[in-house]
This record gives sequence, structure tokens and C-alpha cells, in this order.
Amino acid sequence: MKGILYLRTDSPRGKTWEEWTADWWKWILEIPASCIPGHDVDGSVLSTTKQSYSDPLFLSGTYGGTTNRTIQIKKGKSLLLPIINVTTSFAEAPHLKNKAELAAFVEDNTNDLLYKQAIIDGITLDNVDQYRVKSDFFTFTFPQNNIYDAQPGETIGISDGYWVFLKPLSAGIHTIQTLGSCLAGKIRIEVNYTIHVA
Repeated sequence: MKGILYLRTDSPRGKTWEEWTADWWKWILEIPASCIPGHDVDGSVLSTTKQSYSDPLFLSGTYGGTTNRTIQIKKGKSLLLPIINVTTSFAEAPHLKNKAELAAFVEDNTNDLLYKQAIIDGITLDNVDQYRVKSDFFTFTFPQNNIYDAQPGETIGISDGYWVFLKPLSAGIHTIQTLGSCLAGKIRIEVNYTIHVA
């Protein structure tokens, strides 16, 4: 798998992983719940949901259970997607009073993640822990009818979790599988991507 993944020390397209994962979350959180990519059952929503960047292309995880998605992308695009992660904001958790409490909340919840794995074209990602990323604090705007039923408007958030950041894939068909669960087993996720690159 060496050579197809960005290193944690890399700054793809001039940004750190911390900056890119914050941008990924802003993309997700500013979309109304009715068309959130995390609820996509087959890949069709991902191809129509607006993204701020043409490269990297952001791919979504899921909010529980197993999802199988097939998408088509143009050759030359890098891909950023979560294995399993946690986010919160002042709007979602008004009992958290400052940035230190926000950061502690996502860190504690990420520490509770028992299982995390990614398999790319049949090859299991080694040393998943090295791909843990705590984002920068980021400002975003919750829309009406947002995914967390939070108060609409501008707020500050942060995330922590495990990610895959792929360099552009070769033309052809590729597969990406991400799996994760928390210690209590209340959250179990599996996302299977079949990606046609042309």
C-alpha cells in the first residue's frame, strides 16, 4: 500500500490533514439532513452533493450499519474519507463551555473507539493508529433541519478520529472498505466503496 497513501507528515494540496479534516466536516455539517451523504445507500447522493473542492474529493462514512456505494470519479483526484470519527460543536453540546472542553469531549469519545480498519483494493491498512487526526477548531453554519437537530446558525466545532487520504488512483475499478465500532458496541459501521476511475 506504500505510495498510494499520503503520509501524516504530508500536506496534500498545501494543507495539513488537520485542516483538510476540518474542511471535510464543514462540508458534511452544512448540508441539510434530507440530503446528507452519510445516509446515501448506493453512491447517488455523493455524486450530486456540492463540494467546495474539486480535489481532493470528499467521501462520506455512515451513521451506523453497513452501506455499499458505487461511484465514478475522474482520474487524477485524491480522496479523503473517514474510517471512524467523532465531532461536536457548541451548538450540538451547549453544556461544553469552552474550546478545551470541546477538545476533551472528542478526544475522550475517540479513545472509546475499539475497532477501526481500512482495506484498500484487498490490502489491509497497517498501523491504523498513525492515521488518527484531531482537526483544527473550525467555524461553520448549521442549516435549518441539520443532521444533529442543532440550533441553526454559526458555531465552532472540532473533530477527532481515523482517516484515509489516498493519492490519485489509477484508471480502473478500486475498492475501499472502512470498518469501526466503539468499546460498548453501540456504534458499528461498515462502508464499502466500489470506485470506477476513468
